[in-house]
Amino acid sequence: MLVNTFKISTKRLVPIGLGEEQFLDRAKPTSAVNGQLQIMTFAKLPEDAPARPAAAPPPATKKPAKRH
Repeated sequence: MLVNTFKISTKRLVPIGLGEEQFLDRAKPTSAVNGQLQIMTFAKLPEDAPARPAAAPPPATKKPAKRH
């Protein structure tokens, strides 16, 4: 996705397998919660690069009031 969608060079990506070192749920090693992906940025953008505004958060959805 990072390469195809955002055109990030594969030369800038380094996969690191943590295996059994950093489970969120050690009791269930095959649990989906343990299938983590972390993206870390190591390079700085040039100072003259235009700043991109942050994406607006999605509108809040209100749940209907519960009736007893």
